[in-house]
Parts: sequence; C-alpha cells; structure tokens
Amino acid sequence: MAGIGGDIEIDSAGTHDYHPGKSPDRRMTRVLATRGIPNPGSGRQFAARDFHDFDLILVMDTENLENVRQLDPEGKHMSKVKQMTAFCSLEEHQVPDVPDPYYGGDDGFEFVADLLTDGCQGVLGHIQSVSQ
Repeated sequence: MAGIGGDIEIDSAGTHDYHPGKSPDRRMTRVLATRGIPNPGSGRQFAARDFHDFDLILVMDTENLENVRQLDPEGKHMSKVKQMTAFCSLEEHQVPDVPDPYYGGDDGFEFVADLLTDGCQGVLGHIQSVSQ
C-alpha cells in the first residue's frame, strides 16, 4: 500500500509476563521466513502507556482482550482496541480468536501465519481508509 509505509510504527507485546526479553518462537520465525517476513525482536509485556503510544491496538484472542481491558478500567481507550480476526476476509479465517499454535505441530503455525497475513491485509486497508 503505497504512501503509508513510513508512517506506520508496529510493535508487539504480550498481555502476560511469560516471555519478556525472549526471542520469538523459532517455529513461527521459520514459517515466517519462508514467506519473506522477518521476525526479529524480543518479547515485552503490554503496558497502559501503550494506549497513548499507539492508534490501533490489536489483540489475538478474547483473553488478551480482557487483559487489555483491565489496564483501561474506565474504557477511555477501548475504541482503539480490536481483535485481529475482525480484519480477516477469507472465509476459512472467520474465527473469533487467533489460536495459539505453541503445543501443536507445524500446521498450526502455518495456519496462524495465514490468518495473520489475511488480517494484516485488512489492517492495512483500514489504515489506508482512515488516513485519506
């Protein structure tokens, strides 16, 4: 999507303190690499300041949504919080949550990568529509 690439800042954070400072899962990194998508960085935990730092906050599942809501008890920032799957367009991706592939096999990581790729296309379309 031409014209918006330099205007987008993307960050990732979990809603639990399981993985701060750790590298991304090697299996997902491998799946993404086959698609030409880099997966650098290390984990960090979502914080209340993120409501001020970002215009759109995407959560992967309903548990993450509830964890984010707890950091905004008055609901002042919830209009910018959306479930990632709400941006998916393909029929096979019409699911309420992005599943956690951690305990499954490689197929789970492939499905999640497909789901997120579809959702990211929808997010980019959304950003483009609101920035015009």
